[in-house]
This record gives sequence, structure tokens and C-alpha cells, in this order.
Amino acid sequence: MKAKAEKIVPHRLQIILEISREEMEKEKEKEWNRIQATLSVAGFRPGKVPRSVAKNFFSEEEVLEKALNRTWREQLALFLKENPCELVGEPKTEMFPTDSGYTISTLWDVVPEVEVGEVEGMKLEVPALPPVTEKDVEAEILQWRKNLGEIREVERPIIVGDFVTIVREGKPYTIEIPSEGIFHERLVSRMPGDEVTLPFHDGEFSARIEKVYEQVPLDEEEFLRRLQAKDMQEVFQKVREQLERLREQRQNELVQDALLAQLLRHIQKVSFPESLVQAEVESLREDVKARFPSSEELENYITRNFGSWEKWEEKARERAVELLHLRLALDTIAKRKGIQVFPEELDQRIEETARAEGIRKELLTRKLQKTGDVDALEESVRRRKTLRWLLAHSQIHYQEVTR
Repeated sequence: MKAKAEKIVPHRLQIILEISREEMEKEKEKEWNRIQATLSVAGFRPGKVPRSVAKNFFSEEEVLEKALNRTWREQLALFLKENPCELVGEPKTEMFPTDSGYTISTLWDVVPEVEVGEVEGMKLEVPALPPVTEKDVEAEILQWRKNLGEIREVERPIIVGDFVTIVREGKPYTIEIPSEGIFHERLVSRMPGDEVTLPFHDGEFSARIEKVYEQVPLDEEEFLRRLQAKDMQEVFQKVREQLERLREQRQNELVQDALLAQLLRHIQKVSFPESLVQAEVESLREDVKARFPSSEELENYITRNFGSWEKWEEKARERAVELLHLRLALDTIAKRKGIQVFPEELDQRIEETARAEGIRKELLTRKLQKTGDVDALEESVRRRKTLRWLLAHSQIHYQEVTR
């Protein structure tokens, strides 16, 4: 047998297998033996069905096709062992006879390799978030008190933070007035009864402002009782600690964003199979849907920020390609730098995941083994380690920003 492979494009691989008639006859004989060993026929012991009886159930053409399919898959496995690459989906396969035997041609989508430049010592320019101030803490406490307080109807011009009920074609919608954006521009300072034009998921339409509500902060005594705090100083300290944790988390996110943006500049761009890109887009779609409790809020978000789902998908495809490049780049760097996942690290990640999902670690382990997702989890841990390695070997320059 002869096998050869050729990259048609970086993400497509053609594998051609040539089998002589003599080899195929041997494989066909093996296939008949497998059929006889597994065929169940009344009156015959298992594995003892004669060839003449088996031929009543399978034609020569069916056995030949089975033998061809089994042979090319076995040869493919051997080929991939010597020439590792990640295949995607099912191939387009053609089988046809030749003067000397048979030729099997398979066209596969493959995950392409990416070339990554030198990444050690990358320079990262990161905005330095301002420290938490007393004003920040006081504003957060006020928001807490508002959230715990009552909402009451008011007769006055709309301001930021109000809740407004608008009616379009008899259907009511509730909007919280943001500090910026199109709803801010078109609703702030308007009064109940005013007609306004607003964006909906299916376009812009005229709507009437029905009612305006404001949040009334909970009084201090009840606020302390609800929070089980002895005084406002205790609340102030807890809120400050929480805001500082959030600031640190956000600062770390900015560092990672800068790292990934810089890493993208060190990657030689490649094309990806459409199936991979589309799968990533669908994953992003599910993520954005999960952020909103209702379809109405989701549609308002899409309309406000993208105009339509079609425009969102254009941006999502760009993001999907970026994510695919970044993952492959992290895999390439991990291999280059010898970054490995040790059993105890994988075990710790499984334990963390089990705790987050509220199930026993043993149950999650069995589930991952059954679904074959252990390798995917290990891959995720290795990429995290690679990110930490990159951060440790980068030059981070913080830039002060004003509020």
C-alpha cells in the first residue's frame, strides 16, 4: 500500500491511498472472516457460520466496500501517527478502481499550524486604574441603598438612573436610563406623555413615555439592619475592600488584554476551516444570549450596539478568528517552551470545576472520562500556564489615566 498527503491550503489536507488488487483481496478475505465471526444465524454456533451462508446476507460488493473503508481508516491512523495533525469533521471521500488495484482519495479539513515570532520580553502598555477613593465608596453605598429601597412614580423630567415605561403599539417596555448612549440622548429631560423615536430589535419606531420611576434609597437604620452591620463605618470598610478587589481584578484583565493584543501581532495569520469558525461564532452567540434575562433586553442590546444580528455576526466572525489564532499560538508556545500539565494540576482544576458546579469531584471525573473531555480540560490548563509564563516574561508599563 502507498499513502501520500498534500496540503491543498493551510487548513485542507488530501490523503491518497493506493492499494493493489492482491492486497485488496487479502483485506477482503479478512472482512469475510470478521463477518463470519460476528454473524448470528439460527442453527449455527457463534463464529461458525459457513461462508456460503454468510453470502446470503452480504454481497461481494458490500464486503469489498467494507474492506476498503476499514483499510483506509487503518492506514489513515498509521499515517497520522507518523504525521500528526488535527483533523476536523468528516472527509470527502472518493474510491475508484485502477488498472493495478484501488485508489482512495480523502479530503480533510485540518486545524492549521501557526507560526509565532519571539514572544519573550514583549512590551505591554497598560492603563493604570486609579485607586479607590472615598467618593467611590460613598457612591457605591448609595447605589446599594437605592437597590434595597423602593421604586416610586414621579412627575418630573427624566434623569440618569430612572426607570421609564414606554409604550409602542400598545406594548409596554421598561428601560433604565444609562449615563450615555442613544437611550440617554433621546430620553433624558423628557416628560411622561412625550413621543420619542427609539431603536427596537426590528428598527426605529415612535413610542410614548408612559411613566417615570425613581429609586428611593433605603434609610440608614434599615440599611444597617439589612446588612447586619453595627455602623456605617463597618459598611464603608467592607465596600472599600470589595471595590479594591474589583479594581485589582479589572487591572489584571487589562494586563491580559494587552498581552493578547500584543501576541496577535506576533502571529502569522492563517485561514481556518469554515466549520471551526462557525462553531466559534455559535459559542459567542450563546455567551451573549446568556448575559440577558429576556429576549427583549438581548434584542435591545444588539440593536443599540450593532444595529442587527447580521452586523453582530460580522464582528463575531472577526473575534472568532482572533480566538482561534490565539489558542493555536498558545499551544505553539507551550510546545516550544516545554510547558506541561502535571497530574496534580489537572486534578486541582477538576476539583475547582466540581466545586463551581456543585457536584462531587469523583462524579465530574467520571463524566469527563465518559465524554472524552479530559484532554480538552488539560489543554485549557496548559494554555493558562502558558499565559502566566508569557506575563512573567513580559515588560509591563503602566500608564496613568485620569478619571
